[in-house]
Amino acid sequence: MDQPVPEDRRDRRRREVRARIEAAALDLFAGGGYRATTMDQIAANADTARRTLFNHFPRKRDILDIWSDRRRERLASMFDDDALADLPARERLIRQFDALAKVNTDDPVLARVIVTGRLAEMEAVEEPLPVFAALEKTVELGQQGGEFTVRVRAGVIGEVLTGCYADTLQRWVFAGEATAIDLGDTLRVKLDLILDGIASSQR
Repeated sequence: MDQPVPEDRRDRRRREVRARIEAAALDLFAGGGYRATTMDQIAANADTARRTLFNHFPRKRDILDIWSDRRRERLASMFDDDALADLPARERLIRQFDALAKVNTDDPVLARVIVTGRLAEMEAVEEPLPVFAALEKTVELGQQGGEFTVRVRAGVIGEVLTGCYADTLQRWVFAGEATAIDLGDTLRVKLDLILDGIASSQR
């Protein structure tokens, strides 16, 4: 049996510095806002040299990308849960939307930072919001099983589902604690409307 390769001192140091930079950035983004935070402030808050910061993250948005990638990886594992495999497509979509709610409500500070950061970077966006492949796949399965109408392409329904999630998340983030809405419940209500609209008339 292969033994794990021990982490050398340089790799461990690099990982520790990146973690410190991320923690410093999150603190500043959450407190003063993404747009107002400068890379120099992040370097100072992380107690690291400016050159070191740029070696790890050449652009401020690269920090957002790291957090977003980790969130997508977590969602992928939740979406691929074997417990979902034998469920009807409608129930599977409900569980997937529940997972989308959970990754945000588990860490609302990070959710707010990612949403507001992405909005601040909108001028640099070069492609539309990517559709969640897992949602589109579930729709395809529902169409194949006769649960959902085939009059609309699965890709289009995937766009609607993804847009519904993104808009609801944004509204949840900006509602704040004073006028807090329940993200999970709100997503469920909207999902029911969509699912009723795409239900096959043959069922």
